[in-house]
Amino acid sequence: MEHSSNDASREPFRPENGVRDAPGRRGFLDRAARFALGSFSAAAVLETLRPGIVQAQAGQDRGAGALPSPERQTGRRAGPKDEAKARFVAGSISPLGSDSRPMPMAEPLLPPDIKKVTSQLDISDYTSDRVDEAMRTRYWECVEELVKQGANRITLTGLPISSQLGRARVLKLLEETTKRTGIAADAHGEASVAAMRHLGMRRIAIASRWSDELNGKLTAYLTAAGFEVLTVTSAGQWAKEAGSMSIEGGVRLAFQLSREAMRKAPSADGLLLPGGAWRSLAAVPILEEDFGKPVVTNPNAEVWRLISEGVAPPVKGWGRLLASK
Repeated sequence: MEHSSNDASREPFRPENGVRDAPGRRGFLDRAARFALGSFSAAAVLETLRPGIVQAQAGQDRGAGALPSPERQTGRRAGPKDEAKARFVAGSISPLGSDSRPMPMAEPLLPPDIKKVTSQLDISDYTSDRVDEAMRTRYWECVEELVKQGANRITLTGLPISSQLGRARVLKLLEETTKRTGIAADAHGEASVAAMRHLGMRRIAIASRWSDELNGKLTAYLTAAGFEVLTVTSAGQWAKEAGSMSIEGGVRLAFQLSREAMRKAPSADGLLLPGGAWRSLAAVPILEEDFGKPVVTNPNAEVWRLISEGVAPPVKGWGRLLASK
């Protein structure tokens, strides 16, 4: 199914809920500086930077990055008319079940006529054996569920999943998925690779909170894709620790590890922040301003794929990647 780039050539998308306009650069950095000094909580920072999302955070889990539902936007139940407005359905296979995923943060980076649907692998942890088991028993069921929901694209989310599988296996899996379904298939590993190449990153620093084992697998994945990894941080996390982080703790850790990584590798072409649970969207433009280097997160790379293909328009104010095609 082809999608015209006409919609994406409009003015950059200004979401109706959440991030209406990215804050002015100076004001953004001033607020970020106060946050970094611990003068107020991450929730307050996010509420200030992106009005109205704190209420959405406390609501029903719709999966990270999902748009507010019609019910939440209008206070009424969704009907056939709401469903008919979707011109593209972006499907994602989430590694964790809804009971295990951290509380979602509304990140309305896509316009309301792009619908997100999700299916879960229900992985209990990111160890190699648990990933293999979930992929063997659940992956194709998840694909079928998304096809039934009308997905125009299917993305296997989670860099730990791509990393444990390895790049050769991921590429083969994506090829087989498209062959079986006729639908474009992607993974956070490949979306991140494409995003970093797009930004001219070859020698990279990784601000990771994952365990050394996962970091080793991620490094191997990126090395196989032609990148040189200069440094990788670690906070020793597996799935349980990631899912139990508070929003404030996650945002603080993103800043802390990012700055550690760039101190260790100041010559890096850019920075990769793997993982979605630590809510790194607000950190991206701040870190880019601090270091003068591009910053990539795998959730942002997933959104950028749609931007680069003309499905979605660029989003200004949240880093170089999302602002580019």
